[in-house]
Formats: sequence, C-alpha cells, structure tokens
Amino acid sequence: TGTTYSTDFPVLANGGAYFQGSNPGTSCAFVSQFSTSGVQIWSTYYGGASGAIGNSIQSDGSDVWVTGEAFGNTFPTFDPGGGAYFQAANANTSGMGTAFILEFNNTGLRKWATYYGGSGNGGGGFGSTNYDIGYSIQSDGKSVWVGGVTASSDFPTQDPGGGSYFKGTFGPGVLDVFALQFCTSGVR
Repeated sequence: TGTTYSTDFPVLANGGAYFQGSNPGTSCAFVSQFSTSGVQIWSTYYGGASGAIGNSIQSDGSDVWVTGEAFGNTFPTFDPGGGAYFQAANANTSGMGTAFILEFNNTGLRKWATYYGGSGNGGGGFGSTNYDIGYSIQSDGKSVWVGGVTASSDFPTQDPGGGSYFKGTFGPGVLDVFALQFCTSGVR
C-alpha cells in the first residue's frame, strides 16, 4: 500500500476482488498484491475525490489489513454488519483527514472499510494538526490493532474494562497517540 498521484498507476482487476480503476482525486491510496515470485495478482486505487493516503498494510494469512488517512466524505466505505464498528462519514469538517481501516480477504474481496476519527477539534488553533491518522496495523488472525495519532477531543474511544489501560480524555497538547483493538470481524 501507499499513495499515488498518478492517473496511470498499474492497476489490475482480478475476479471478484475489489477494483477501483481510476484515481478520483489528487492523491489516492493503492493496494497491490504480488505472488512470492513478483508477479502482480491484483492492484487497485482506493480513495475518494478528496484523496487518501495508505500508510500500513499487513496480512495475517487469511485477511489483509490497511490503514491510513482519508480526506473528505467520498472515501468508499463498507459496513459488513454483524456488530462491526462502522463510521460512514468523515467527522472532521476542517477539510483535514481522518483515519481509515480496510479489510480484504486474500483474494482481494473487500470485507470492511470504515472511517475512524473525530472532528479534529482538539489541536487548538494549529490548523494543520486537525487530523486523525492511522500509521500502523497488525493482526494475528484473532485480533487486529491500529496505532496512530489524533487531534480530536471527540475521537471514538471505548474502555474495555478488566484493568486494561484506558485514557478517555484528550490532551494536554496538540496530538494524542491512539491504540485500537478489534476482533477480526471488526467488533471492538
């Protein structure tokens, strides 16, 4: 995964895999799959008209996970149901981005795609810090973890209880680090 500004990025459809054949914005995340011998199997743009940045990708053997930052409200989301966390719209109205989480199976079938963030109102007058960004994603096949930064005092948090560390308030400062955990079906 990564980010491209190209309109001729080498995308490749493959059967029932998710496929977006063109770059709808100035920047667009991409997801590409290759065989272990380097043969391209599948590659797609992934983003909306306002842009997206792919920061981290990981496979747990069954599923492929992607996180990054999406801008605007045209990022292609997908609610899998079943109690999975789902945020259909970017809550950040300042024009800055919010984190996203994507899940595909190993053949590229999209299983889950959501924004994850707040309004970006916690940064306090710094303008360019009104964002939420997913920087890292990992899965062991049972759980998936996302790490990043937020400038949102209303970033969606959840206390898991059981003595787990939990900080439910923003600040002090311009940015906070976040850590998320979901089961592989997207339930937090």
